[in-house]
Amino acid sequence: MVAGKGRALIKSDRVSDRVRPLIIHAQDPLKNAITIIDENQYFGLAIVVDNNGKFVGLLTSGDIYRAIFVGRQLDAKVREICNQNAITLNTSDFNTRSIIRKKSKILLEKKGKCIPILNDTSEVIDVICINELEEHLTNISNNSPTKSRVLVVGGAGYLGTVLTRRLLDSGYKVRIIDYFKHQNFAIYDLENQENLEILQGDIRDIREIVTVLEGVRSVIHLAAVVGDPAGSNNPKETIEINYLASKMIAEAAKYASVSRFIFASTCSVYGTGNAELSETAPLNPLSHYARTKIAAEQAILSMNSDDFTPTILRMATLYGLSPRMRFDLVVNIFSHKAIREKSIEVFGGEQWRPLLNIEDAAQAFQRVLEVPIEKIQNQVFNVGFEEHNYQIRAVAEMVKDVYPSTKIKVLKDHSNLDERDYKVIFEKIRKVLDFKPEHDILHSIKEIGEFVENNPHEDYSSSKYTNFSLQY
Repeated sequence: MVAGKGRALIKSDRVSDRVRPLIIHAQDPLKNAITIIDENQYFGLAIVVDNNGKFVGLLTSGDIYRAIFVGRQLDAKVREICNQNAITLNTSDFNTRSIIRKKSKILLEKKGKCIPILNDTSEVIDVICINELEEHLTNISNNSPTKSRVLVVGGAGYLGTVLTRRLLDSGYKVRIIDYFKHQNFAIYDLENQENLEILQGDIRDIREIVTVLEGVRSVIHLAAVVGDPAGSNNPKETIEINYLASKMIAEAAKYASVSRFIFASTCSVYGTGNAELSETAPLNPLSHYARTKIAAEQAILSMNSDDFTPTILRMATLYGLSPRMRFDLVVNIFSHKAIREKSIEVFGGEQWRPLLNIEDAAQAFQRVLEVPIEKIQNQVFNVGFEEHNYQIRAVAEMVKDVYPSTKIKVLKDHSNLDERDYKVIFEKIRKVLDFKPEHDILHSIKEIGEFVENNPHEDYSSSKYTNFSLQY
């Protein structure tokens, strides 16, 4: 195939004229890509697509120079050389400032000029340059109407602080209520944001809940006594907060004409399972924490009506950087131990866990806020990614891959063994909500390690950074 014929593979009527000359077929030779880049020096790239016009990767002059330097011939297929992990933007990303900012930053760091734009079926329909991205951000800030107010219960927590920033970036008014039990006040870094209200309060107090629900259209309920050890150590408080308060908040929200109620549950409800577990799998809770989450799920779903839409998100085990950082989660604490102690202790290690980056978790909650209500009404979704089901020992090995001097100690002391063992299926959220996690575990391990290295005097074992103890 000669240069240019591959460009005919772009079939959509919505494709911009300027992207067509940049297209090359995955099976085309390298010399054709050189021609395309030479002819389109302003963009400085060739966009590689498959037979259906779907995005495969990018080729820049730098990629070509590196390929030739290592001995690639000019008739080598571009699929074998292109960057298949290149930055792209989906059409649905263009109203979310946080996504635009993040990808602009990555593009600048990589000294790139442009990003391909894909439609919802991964076809290339346009290309946008860095100056245009900056202009688009300005237009979003100046012209987009502010969206409705969202109440985030537990908005100062590990996930809440990340989600709150994301919602503010997307134009929402956000009100949070949090007890600040762990004395971590990172959310106050945002207190001057005009669209943010921060309230300290006890969610077990019905008077406070009635007050914070005023003028709210949607509720995201994150607050909980989190984790199996914490739940077992404080059984009375766990029942009060995880079940009774959650049920009361949902009832009050329904009475206050809140339309969407999104409840954060956990994949811990599955306990153990021999097969990969979907939302319809039997629940097998092994802890007080998981049992209270199941009770809350059932109570909230029973309130479904034409005017009240409950949705349950069963979260995989989270990891990654957050303003209210936690070092009692497996990826986070292994990364911390690798830096501070050069050693990781693994109890058992054969247990399976699904893992999910904190930013991807926040994306899932925003997706439920914005999709048509019939897609999420009275529904339960596992939130994660099948390829990120890992055994605990494998997580330790990934940390060692990033920090090779780390020693792994596998301990068989069953007094500390977390018996939960489950692999989870996430097909439903992928198909119904088009949810696709974007973050890589190895990259996050590196980010967490750098965070620890840059704060050498911080005590990450304090209650400020943990909910109780190590959480697998």
